[in-house]
Amino acid sequence: MLRSNPSIQSTRTLTVGVSYWTRVSLAGHLKTRPQLRTYTVAQTTVTSGSGLSGKISRRPHIRTYTTAQTSITHSNRWYEKRRMLVGCVSVAAAAFGTLVVSLDKKAGAKASLAEEDTYPERSPSFETSFPEAYKKLQTILGDRITLDEDALEGHGKEMSGYAKPAWPQAVVWPVSTEEVSEIVKVCAEYVIPIIPFTAGTSLEGHTVAPKGGITMNFREMSSVIQYNEKDMDVVVQPGIGWMELNDYLRPHGTFLGVDPAPGACIGGMCGTCCSGTNAVRYGTMKDQVVNLTVVMADGSIVKTGQRARKSSAGYDLARVIVGSEGTLGIVTQATLRVRQIPHHTSVARVNFPSVHEASEAVIKMLQQGIQLGAVELLDEEMVRATNQYMGMELSESPCLLIKFAGSEAHVADDVKEVSKIVAKHTSEPFVWTKTQEV
Repeated sequence: MLRSNPSIQSTRTLTVGVSYWTRVSLAGHLKTRPQLRTYTVAQTTVTSGSGLSGKISRRPHIRTYTTAQTSITHSNRWYEKRRMLVGCVSVAAAAFGTLVVSLDKKAGAKASLAEEDTYPERSPSFETSFPEAYKKLQTILGDRITLDEDALEGHGKEMSGYAKPAWPQAVVWPVSTEEVSEIVKVCAEYVIPIIPFTAGTSLEGHTVAPKGGITMNFREMSSVIQYNEKDMDVVVQPGIGWMELNDYLRPHGTFLGVDPAPGACIGGMCGTCCSGTNAVRYGTMKDQVVNLTVVMADGSIVKTGQRARKSSAGYDLARVIVGSEGTLGIVTQATLRVRQIPHHTSVARVNFPSVHEASEAVIKMLQQGIQLGAVELLDEEMVRATNQYMGMELSESPCLLIKFAGSEAHVADDVKEVSKIVAKHTSEPFVWTKTQEV
């Protein structure tokens, strides 16, 4: 349950979509939160509680959403109709920047912001069993377990403010896979929830603890275990950030292909199957993973495969774990593919009369097999938000940010081909940036 892209300067990406997040409470209610999200990414510095200070990054965002609580006795067909209705209303309301919807008053449905939500009550047995479990965890961890309120508060909230803060009972800092296994065995014995935690850059509530339990912070497991230059892979622990990993890889002429928000760590990236601006060329996180070492819910340790790329030996368990958001196991080690750093990169921005024309241009580029380094679409609202947030004066019209990567001759050829395609959809010229990142 971890979660862990720049315009011409440092603002990066636009994502628009309607998604659903559900939670079943102990009181027997299903909460469905349809949300239409548009957000931009930028790096900021925040400081958490005592002993947890440091630089991490967040995603400033613009978000519109509604929540609704209904009885779980409705039929599946009723839910489908409800979701279709909420989805349509969400899209229609996006233009006005606000959304408050009330559905099915007979069932007690209500629309509200997150402040009105309540988390399920903890069971009495949990409260009575935790002190005994805590003593066993102290035996395993020594002083690497705390009940300090500052630490609990720092691990009981997420950056967006979307999910209500909910503190864990304790925070632990394991140092090895074997220690994680021992911790999980104790928690399994006493039915204590565990939330793995790396950078805490999540925006969807993954780091809060609605049912209490312990937060497992991987700060002490943030090392590069092994770099295999000939095989072009690297073995790392979950607490290392992707930017720190790239700093390690740069002298070897390689880098990690995926590039989510600054501050994200490998553990959260595996848990969420993160993406980034480079996805058009290198894929998402699942495309970077060779194998994983995972501690399962009973404390057993599983390795999902060997380092051989070509293998048909059974299930592809790594792909099952990646994106499972901590529900299937805890990743304690990952073997990742690395890529060769391109010899030459160039980044350009080009404006279009509409989002449709910009999208059609990208489709043509991909259909012709042009290997773009990265491509991002920003609509006029996103550009306007970028101007306001960054103090820039970009033309407020849909635009593409296009990154070309490869040898200098290869980049020149790609620019020529892309220019021909773009000319069919806009009369605007390319504006070349001073940076080499999208």
